[in-house]
Amino acid sequence: MAMGFLLVTTTFSYGQHSKCADLLNSYRTFFFRKPVFKGNTEAFLRENKMGGHSMCKIMELVNLCKRATVYIQTHNFPDPDAIASAYGLQKLLARMGISSWLCYAGCIDKLSAMKMIEAFGIEMYSYDQLCGKMKETDYIVCVDSQKNGGNITDFIGNEVACIDHHSVFADTHYQYSDIRTTGACATIIAEYYEQLGLEPDSNTATALLYGIKMDTLQFTRGVTQQDIKMFAFLHPFCDQEKLSRMEHNSMEFADLK
Repeated sequence: MAMGFLLVTTTFSYGQHSKCADLLNSYRTFFFRKPVFKGNTEAFLRENKMGGHSMCKIMELVNLCKRATVYIQTHNFPDPDAIASAYGLQKLLARMGISSWLCYAGCIDKLSAMKMIEAFGIEMYSYDQLCGKMKETDYIVCVDSQKNGGNITDFIGNEVACIDHHSVFADTHYQYSDIRTTGACATIIAEYYEQLGLEPDSNTATALLYGIKMDTLQFTRGVTQQDIKMFAFLHPFCDQEKLSRMEHNSMEFADLK
């Protein structure tokens, strides 16, 4: 385990003068990190349980997902935040011994999303690839989307859980739900790692950080204190060189119009 303090200094350029950018430019804080565990996850959880520590809400989802085949579904046209959130959750569940499939309908049409999948080796499957395999008894976790939303297709399976940062679209019952306002859904996934005291691997940390930065437009749109806090948590673990390459190779022709 490692415990310490992280001095976070974020500087913005290119004439950014929004209130959110000003907040981040002046953000100088010592961020206290929980013990970060690098070893056997199950042993870590047993240690915390035996020690009387309360585990975070994500453990409800972990226990739920042990019962069935799990699919993590994004909205129909997954962007970097949706992909990062689904990928980060998949990696977290894998550390708990739970396999899952990432899926979507529609298409991946953004250059930033396509480059992200390639850079991190993320495997996502379209509904056409999976519909012959999915069963009504399979569990679906909606990420960066909500059941009955206008941008998500109703797949075969049972939507048992939802993790999203948008306002509630429709009154829907889930066995597990974590719907709250943040600048990015990836922030919520990063918080699960932070609350559990688990260190995300480099690819996971970098993907989550990239998702946060893209969905908040480099911390200039809809940013919350939680987004900033998770930036501080993820930053020591991410691959700065890969993150820089991603950020400098995500412009599309439409962006120049």
